[in-house]
Order: sequence, then structure tokens, then C-alpha cells
Amino acid sequence: MRMIRLTAILIFSLFASLTFGQCKTLDDLQDSNLTEENYTLFRDLFKHEKFDEALPYWEQVYKSAPALDGKRDFIYTNGIELFTYRFHNAVTQKAKRGIANFILQLYHEHRKCYPDKETIGISSEVLKLVGPGDKDSK
Repeated sequence: MRMIRLTAILIFSLFASLTFGQCKTLDDLQDSNLTEENYTLFRDLFKHEKFDEALPYWEQVYKSAPALDGKRDFIYTNGIELFTYRFHNAVTQKAKRGIANFILQLYHEHRKCYPDKETIGISSEVLKLVGPGDKDSK
């Protein structure tokens, strides 16, 4: 029980620390080299479906420049896929609800930063756990 509570606290802390992204690009950074390196490492691990290993690199890019160069939307779309994977592997409903809300946040940020690009769909299981006013993401 204590481990479940600790896991839930850690997950919510992660989401709270990641919520300040939105449309920041590499051009907004004084030194984008580390972010570009983290992006390259993330994409390589993600393509090989090493999601747990890819997450720390994704987090760093999301915190620094989630819109990358303003053309590539992979941090948002791959982030939705990454957290959908985490959603399906979460143990508690509370953890799943937190992850579901973060997926929805990524979806909305993607729409804001890339209004002309189509975003990936969100699983119906995820949509069931978000608030009733948030379900406009089909």
C-alpha cells in the first residue's frame, strides 16, 4: 500500500513539473545542443520501443523545447504514445487518471502549437478517465 502511494505521488510530481511546456522551440534556448542530443537519444530509444529508457530524454526535451524547430511535432505525438503505454501499464486507477489527464494535456498543447497538423487519437480507455468537459479530443 505504501509503495502504491509513493508511486502515485511520484507520478503526480512528474506531471506537475512537466506542465510548463507549450510551443517553446530550440530557437528560444541559449544553448540547444543538450536538448538536441536528448531528442536524438529519445527518438532512437522510442523507435526501438524502449519506452522506459526513453522517458527521461523525452522529459528533458519537453521541459526545454517541446516544439523543437516548430515543424517537428514528435515530442507531443510520441509523448501521447509514450504515456498511453504507461497508462496501460499503470496499476491503480488514481495513477491511470493522472496519466490520462496528462495525455489530454499533451493533446491540447499539440493542437495549440501545431494547429495545421493532425494529432494522433486518444484511446477510449484514456478518455473514460478524464473529466466530462475534456472529452473534445476525438
